[in-house]
Amino acid sequence: MSSGPQEVQRVTFNHLQGCLVGTIQADLDARMLERFRSDLLEVLEKERSSWLVLDCAGVEVLDVADFEEMRRIISMANLMGTRTVVAGLRPGVVSSLIQLDADVSGIETALTLAIALDRLNATERNSEEDSDDAELQSESE
Repeated sequence: MSSGPQEVQRVTFNHLQGCLVGTIQADLDARMLERFRSDLLEVLEKERSSWLVLDCAGVEVLDVADFEEMRRIISMANLMGTRTVVAGLRPGVVSSLIQLDADVSGIETALTLAIALDRLNATERNSEEDSDDAELQSESE
């Protein structure tokens, strides 16, 4: 008996501490990355999120081709004005990417989702303080 076409795994998106979090809970493949790209761009168009954290803690295997596609998706998000941090990459995945000479330049990473959120919140606080300082300076002139 045929069970029909298998449903493609989806990346789930949630809002957490003022940013969009995409949780990848399975190893990536071409079909999943295509679905992820279309879902992400649709969410970003609707939500206009300034921050995106890709939580990759559930990814056990990531080849160079899939990593390059993930880089292209991150570039698309950046073009839409969304800063992206990749969090939770496992040591084996990182080691494989480096050994396979994957281009990791320009990818902002964090060890865990919690660290990524802390960093983004600190950046946001610093940005607000800089904005407040600029307002005070312009009022005093």
